[in-house]
Amino acid sequence: MKVLLPGLRRVAVVWDPSVSWHKGAVDELSSAARSLSLDVKASRAGRPEDFAVAFPAMRQARIQAAYVLERAFFVADRRTLIECAFEVHLPMIYGEKAMVEEGALMSYAANFDDIWRRSARYVDRILKGARPAELPIEQPTQLELIVNLKTANALGITIPESLLLRADEVIR
Repeated sequence: MKVLLPGLRRVAVVWDPSVSWHKGAVDELSSAARSLSLDVKASRAGRPEDFAVAFPAMRQARIQAAYVLERAFFVADRRTLIECAFEVHLPMIYGEKAMVEEGALMSYAANFDDIWRRSARYVDRILKGARPAELPIEQPTQLELIVNLKTANALGITIPESLLLRADEVIR
């Protein structure tokens, strides 16, 4: 986000308090943001109806961009989520490609196709007799950056060439 918007100072993190790992992620993001001189505002959204309240509140708080934590209902209701962000002219970054394909500005996240392939290898090993408790825990090894130029243009944002060159996919 900081590369995309060099003047960025205020960021919202949209999270769901019912998801056990979200609170810890908000805390970690807030801590990391301080080193970049960013002020993070946590914005709760536990139901789709919360989007209509959360995004205008972000605009009032002069939030410049929103990072949305991964959540199944956020993806399921992505059209509503993206429309609410557009209504307040707020760039939204998400950790899943489907959101960018639908209209979010960008994502930087694990490559889920690679994760599914690697998961299949785990299943294969288990079916061949490996004990799950003895298999190593792996972290994603492939991250992908996806940028939606249509959304950038609609928001009046110029994507730096350096970011476009690093992108794994650019939606035009």
